[in-house]
Amino acid sequence: MFRKVFFAIFLLLFLGSLQAQEASFYKVLDQFLEAPNQDNFKQLITSSDSLQTPNAKSHLAKVVVDCNIAYYQEQQGALHKAIARYENAIDRYSQYQLEGYDIVTYAMIPLGNLYTKTNAYTEAENLIKGYITLSRNRTFEIHDHRESKAVKQKHQQNLLAGLINLSVPLQNQGKYTQAITILEEAYTLAPENKDIPMNLATNYLSIGEHQKAESLAQRILKKDPYQINAYKLLSQIALQKGNTTQAIQLLETAIKIQTKLPNQTLRDITKSRLALAQACIIQQDYEAAITQLEYIYRTWYPNHPSGKIPDKTNLIAENTLMDALDLHAEIYTQKGQKEKALEAYESAAEVSDLLNSPQLSQQSRLILEASDKKRSEKRLILLYDLYQDQKDVAFLEKALQISDRSKASLVSEAMNDKAKLTQYAQDSLVIEYEQRNQKLAQLEVQLFQKRQATAIESLEELQSIYSSELLLQKNTRKAISEKYPDLKPSKTTFTLQDIQTKATQSQQTIISYFFGLQTVYQFVISPDKISFHQIAEDRKARDQLFNSCVAYNRYFENASAILNDPSGFSTQSFKVFKALQITPSTQMVIIPDGILAFVPFNTLLTSSSTQRTFSEMPFLLKETQTTFQRSYKEYLKPNLGLQDATTVLGVFPVFENTPLTLDHSKKEANAIQETFNTELLMSNKASVNNTFTKASQHTILHFSTHASGGSFIEPASIAFIDRSLYLNELYSKKLNPDLVVLSACETGIGRIASGEGPLSLARGFQYAGAKSVLFSLWKVNDQSTADLISRYYKSLKKTASRSSSLQEAQRTYLQDKNMSNIKKSPYYWGAFVYYGPTDIPSQQNHTLWWWILGIFGVLLSIVLIRKYGKS
Repeated sequence: MFRKVFFAIFLLLFLGSLQAQEASFYKVLDQFLEAPNQDNFKQLITSSDSLQTPNAKSHLAKVVVDCNIAYYQEQQGALHKAIARYENAIDRYSQYQLEGYDIVTYAMIPLGNLYTKTNAYTEAENLIKGYITLSRNRTFEIHDHRESKAVKQKHQQNLLAGLINLSVPLQNQGKYTQAITILEEAYTLAPENKDIPMNLATNYLSIGEHQKAESLAQRILKKDPYQINAYKLLSQIALQKGNTTQAIQLLETAIKIQTKLPNQTLRDITKSRLALAQACIIQQDYEAAITQLEYIYRTWYPNHPSGKIPDKTNLIAENTLMDALDLHAEIYTQKGQKEKALEAYESAAEVSDLLNSPQLSQQSRLILEASDKKRSEKRLILLYDLYQDQKDVAFLEKALQISDRSKASLVSEAMNDKAKLTQYAQDSLVIEYEQRNQKLAQLEVQLFQKRQATAIESLEELQSIYSSELLLQKNTRKAISEKYPDLKPSKTTFTLQDIQTKATQSQQTIISYFFGLQTVYQFVISPDKISFHQIAEDRKARDQLFNSCVAYNRYFENASAILNDPSGFSTQSFKVFKALQITPSTQMVIIPDGILAFVPFNTLLTSSSTQRTFSEMPFLLKETQTTFQRSYKEYLKPNLGLQDATTVLGVFPVFENTPLTLDHSKKEANAIQETFNTELLMSNKASVNNTFTKASQHTILHFSTHASGGSFIEPASIAFIDRSLYLNELYSKKLNPDLVVLSACETGIGRIASGEGPLSLARGFQYAGAKSVLFSLWKVNDQSTADLISRYYKSLKKTASRSSSLQEAQRTYLQDKNMSNIKKSPYYWGAFVYYGPTDIPSQQNHTLWWWILGIFGVLLSIVLIRKYGKS
């Protein structure tokens, strides 16, 4: 009895303390709202972070206060802190199924806008589509006529805000037509809204309809002369017409009005000053431009001194700062101050790295990487000029490091991250995170499929689910990073000496390329040589090289293209070889970039040839052992080689009795079984689930099936017996094989993401954790592929070299006397390339040991003769 009474008293006291805590909490909030100074703000944050949340009321209190904190953090320019608060508030509201607070208005709408401001366009698009769906649904769910008018009006306002806000990230991703369609729907809801015509005008300008955009902007200003963005848009049109003076006047007017208007943030004004600085640079008024840039610096650093760029140790993740530094570098370049320009570009790149958070979606990060590659090209132009003038190897080393920034860094980061997460595989947070990744991948597939055939309402509902799940995944990852700080990605760098040391040890020549928008560079590092070349010095030469590569690749679109024009093929092949300035060596590692990732290097002719017999043609294949790598960072990784107990998982859907039948696929299966301990998933057993359930049990994964490189709309995919697996699903997998063999069409083809490379199936398997990948560059022939792959596995069994076995297979195929000349066309044998470490063939290892034993025998004989010779 006493225990019951005691518990009741304790419960009353506990609940009373909670109510007192919530009351105190709201009191702190009211105090801040009455006097929003820094001391009250700090007290509010402390109060929120220390609040206990055992029930729905306290959770709701925390949501309300966090949304208020986030609002003021945004006003102060602390955008990333504001994003974190809003995300936590939305997560909490959803997780605990709270009610009684307009989470769309006070959290989702401002968070979507913050995502857009920080270049997280994919996150913005997903979140905004999510709350658009909520607003649509709630508008139609209202049945109580007494409340319906006010509530419906609120949801319609949120829907309208969503449509207008959605147009901005769509525009920033180049989806102008979609943005215009969205804005036209918004216009039907609110034809009097001033933002809609302004956003429409911006998109019209983006698609080249200048007159339409100009006319609309002028009509806007007639109705409202305080529309800042209309002045800015007209200034852009003036610049395109070459009227710089008018553009500057329009921007100065915009800034003058902007500084007098309420609710204009410092960031809004800095964006206008950035535009003015850019116009001044075009007019070559560099001092006026620097005045504007220094105003921007002082926005973020009040005590910033004149005549300098911000200190590298104090940089922040802010777009306007990054853009200001880029413009300052451009001014230094125009003035011929190359080293100062490099310093400014380096700071801009540092800010870009701060913005490129691992917690952003991959698509948002790809957009940032594309921007960073443009900056990298400008840096390389400066470094090349400085290197030519001064011959200082430090400039070459810096250029090499910058070039490598644009080489599949997201793949390398993902592989390292998955390897680190393995140590915490049993942690509940890690398990939850990986499950959420899988769920997101499934939702992405459903979204893609629904986009092809479903009404917009159904699609938006799924988008809302996806948006919520994405936020949960992001917060789970944050919790993991806080729990295990060692998981945070660390910057890895390398030196020229590191590369040359490995090249000397391996007796290799490494050739890497940087394919920019204006120029193309080549780096060559061998045991006795280092060089840095500009193989396309301007846009015209760059485009000529690009077009030559495209023309050459057309010869591999079908089997008859080379056979119908062998002379044209030979001419184009040698032309590309010369343009790429390759000097063959015994062992070569090639790190391609851009369009060069699709060039089949082994099929290039190293000299002019009129031969029609393919086995007699001077292919690069005959002169060198070539391996491919994604980057210097990957090249420098230790190579552990194939495991001694190599086992193969072979996936062979075959597709019997269908138009997709792969009859010769069975020959591959037999060849693999004859050489390695193999588990085969044939026909109906070759399902997605079976494959990835068994994948971790084997060191080699072999896929003999159909595949597609995808398009701008559809992602790359690989076929299993039950369904196709899309590229984004591979990103969520966690694999660790020594080798993945993709014996299928176009597995190395995909949309090129500037700064990252082709978004191909091969990249997907590397992203999932594969140490090396063998894949195809075009639609391969079933019979010749089966023959080539059979030869590959025989060589692999004999040499244990993943790299040399491919070229050995290609050489023996080309020299096979039983093969017709037609079948020896490079179309049949040149499609496959290998990306990964270079393995020394075991035969060479044996030779080395025989030499060592021989030398030891000679030395032993000398010792014995000296000791016992007299006797």
